[in-house]
Amino acid sequence: MINLDSKDRKILYLLHKNCRLSNSQVGRIVGLSKDGVKYKITKLMQDGFIKGFFLNMGFTTMGYVNHIVYIRLHNIDDKKLAKLISSLKTKNYIIYCATCLGKWDISLQILSRSILTFEKYLNEVIDVLGSQLSDYQTFISFREYKVYSNIIDEYFKDVKLKYVPHYRRTFNKIKLDELDKKILYLLSENARMPLYQIAKKTNKSIDVVQYRKKMLEKNGYMYS
Repeated sequence: MINLDSKDRKILYLLHKNCRLSNSQVGRIVGLSKDGVKYKITKLMQDGFIKGFFLNMGFTTMGYVNHIVYIRLHNIDDKKLAKLISSLKTKNYIIYCATCLGKWDISLQILSRSILTFEKYLNEVIDVLGSQLSDYQTFISFREYKVYSNIIDEYFKDVKLKYVPHYRRTFNKIKLDELDKKILYLLSENARMPLYQIAKKTNKSIDVVQYRKKMLEKNGYMYS
């Protein structure tokens, strides 16, 4: 078992609340240098405490409908199940896909702009599952929720920090160009991707990328 010191726990707490905080921002709150924070986050990832950094996006306010689909399979083993999930994850309209416990074997979320488009996507999913599909059920979610587990809150109950996460409830529709979409795509892969890496991948200056990122945050396209 790996023991975490107080700085480790404070960093985990902050990243749990808002993983898009920069190393400098985290350092100012917990009392470490930027390099010190970078070292600790790298170590936490190597030790398996952090699996990745995920971006919360306001999909429904951007005009998408979030469909939740539960799937039950038959004649399936772990190897076949893993292969099916890998195939489903290649679909760009599926934003979440994972195994379940209980009645259902797979839970996934599909984004679409209309019921007809969702039906098309669902039929593609059914084709992937083939004869192993036993049953499925669909629901529509009208809001995005960020849920904090009671277990996680209990784990961090002794962490005392002067940090209040900001949860944006408003959305202002703006016209997204290719650069905005590229930034959102890159951050969806790694919510903590540094500005200089985004600038390099988009062939833009850091100042331009920083401004666009702030505008996306300000208008509710991504949130804590």
